[in-house]
Amino acid sequence: MTPRPAGFRIAAGLLLALTTRAPPLHGQGPDTDRARLAALRLAPPPLPVDSPGQRRFPETLGELNRRLDSLAQIPAPPDSYGRMFLEGWGLIAGVEVGLLTVTLLMPSSFSGWDFEDGYVKDGLRHLEEAWTKPPVWDTDHWFHNYVGHPYGGSVYYNTVRAKGATPMQSFVFAGAMSFWWEYLLEAMAERPSIQDLVITPVAGALLGEVVHRTTIRMRRNGTSALEKAFILVLNPTHLLRCGWGPL
Repeated sequence: MTPRPAGFRIAAGLLLALTTRAPPLHGQGPDTDRARLAALRLAPPPLPVDSPGQRRFPETLGELNRRLDSLAQIPAPPDSYGRMFLEGWGLIAGVEVGLLTVTLLMPSSFSGWDFEDGYVKDGLRHLEEAWTKPPVWDTDHWFHNYVGHPYGGSVYYNTVRAKGATPMQSFVFAGAMSFWWEYLLEAMAERPSIQDLVITPVAGALLGEVVHRTTIRMRRNGTSALEKAFILVLNPTHLLRCGWGPL
C-alpha cells in the first residue's frame, strides 16, 4: 500500500472529529444532557441543612400565624419610673382636686373645716401654718384615720404598682401623694396630721400589695362579677390603668 502524505492524515482526523457525535450522557439525547450540564455549572451549590446562613420560611399560613401570635404575647417593657410617677400624680391630682372641691361645698359639721374669713384668706393662712409649724396629732374619727387613710394609701400604692413599679417604688409614690395631700391641698383647711403622714403610706403599702396580688390572681383566668366588684372598690386605679380582662 502506498503511504499517504502526513497532511492528508491530519485533515482526515479533523473531519472525523467534527462529524462524529458523542454518546448521550443519560440516554435522553445530546441536547438534553448539554442543557443539564450547563444548569449544573450555573447553579450555586446547595446549602447544608444545618448551615447558619440557610433561611427557612413557614410552610403554611397557620405556622406564620402561630409565630405572629407568639410575638404578640411578648410583654412590652415597663415604663420608666419617672413616667409612671408623673402619670400617676396627674391621675391622683385630678381626682383629689375634685374631691377637695366637693368637701369644701359640704357643711363644716361634716368636713370639720371652718372658714370664718372666707376660703381664700383662711386658706392662705392655713397653708402658711402648715409650712411653718410642725404637724399635729389630729382628733378625727377612728374610721377616718385607720380605715379611710389606709384605703387611700392603698389606692396611691396601686396607681403605679399596676404599671410595673416595684413595691419600694410604689411605697415612695404613696408617701409622696400623702405629702402632696397633707401639705398642699388639705393644708388650706387644716394643719397636716401626724397619723395621716405615717398611716397613709405605711398601712397603704401593706394593704395595697395584698390587693395587687389578689387582683393579678383574679385576672389570670378572667374575672367573675364578684371579682370585678372587688377590683372596682379596692383597686380602682388598677382598673382605670389596666382594665380587668384576663392576663
